[in-house]
Amino acid sequence: MTPPSEELWVSFLCHEMRTSVQILKGYLDLGKNRGKRTGGISQECREFFQSAEEEVEHIHRLLDRLSQLSEGFEGEDFKVMEIFPEAYGEYEIYRQQNEEDYSFTFEPPDFPVKARIEENDFKELIRILFENATKYSPKGESIHLSFEIISKQIIIILRNSGIGVRDKDCKKLKDPYFRGNNKNELGMGLGLALANVIVKNHNGKLQIKSDAVSYTEVKVQLPIV
Repeated sequence: MTPPSEELWVSFLCHEMRTSVQILKGYLDLGKNRGKRTGGISQECREFFQSAEEEVEHIHRLLDRLSQLSEGFEGEDFKVMEIFPEAYGEYEIYRQQNEEDYSFTFEPPDFPVKARIEENDFKELIRILFENATKYSPKGESIHLSFEIISKQIIIILRNSGIGVRDKDCKKLKDPYFRGNNKNELGMGLGLALANVIVKNHNGKLQIKSDAVSYTEVKVQLPIV
């Protein structure tokens, strides 16, 4: 009997874990509703529930990423979308959530830029870049998002100061489950691997550059229309 492929095992695992996570979410909702019916919930308990729900949502995102990596992306005739508004929207979310810890700057393109890319994929791409930048930057450091237009290509550049990446690890960071020299941080090493799949699926290129000490720069190159 032929053993199941790795992709099939991952797909099965994600399905089983989603079921368990959904049950956990159900118990959280039940606990909150029961608390409301019996006289309310203290501020401390509300914070506990909120933290637990955030972790459940985080697990959901990890499972989605695992599924996408195992199943791949099917070729599509993607719609044309304007890059700047979507990128700025995600930037504002991360800035508002983390502005007390980091210095955020945003340098928009000189004129409207459109690319053929699926909207949810683009949002996920930007989220992954910011997630990594905030995760691996010490508090007080800077995170800068900028754009360049070169030969019918848009270059999206996210640069963060702080923890660098060793040169030999830069290319490996796009491999699933590889986490380089920052293994003390929580995570599974899936973010940049998925970002790379998204970019390649849209005929683009993802590059990582670092001096191993003071900064890391991620460049995403996409064709514009």
